[in-house]
Amino acid sequence: MRALVDRIGGFKRVAADMWPEKDPQDAGRLLAKCLDNDRPEKLSLEQVFYLMRQGRQHDCHTVMQWLGQELGYNVEAISMETERERLQRQAIAAVASLQQITAKLEALA
Repeated sequence: MRALVDRIGGFKRVAADMWPEKDPQDAGRLLAKCLDNDRPEKLSLEQVFYLMRQGRQHDCHTVMQWLGQELGYNVEAISMETERERLQRQAIAAVASLQQITAKLEALA
C-alpha cells in the first residue's frame, strides 16, 4: 500500500483527497499511521478500495499483484482500451443480429 501511495502522489496529497475535511498535513500523517502495521489506526475496506482504484487510474497494480501472490492467483490488469474494444465488438454484433432479425421479420410480413 505504501508503494501505491507513493506512486499516486504521496501521503499528503492522497490523504488530502481521501479526507478533504482534514488539514493535508494531518491527513497525511493519519494515512501513514493507517498503513503502519504496528499502529491501531486502520483503513476501512472502502478506503482500501479507493486507494486501489486510484492506483488503477495511475497504472499501479502493486496491491492487486501482492494479493494475487499471497493467495495463489495470477493477477493481470485488463487495459481499459481492451475493455472498450470488447464492448464495441459486442455492440457491433448486437446491431448486426438486430438487423438480421428485422430482415427476417420483414420477409415474413
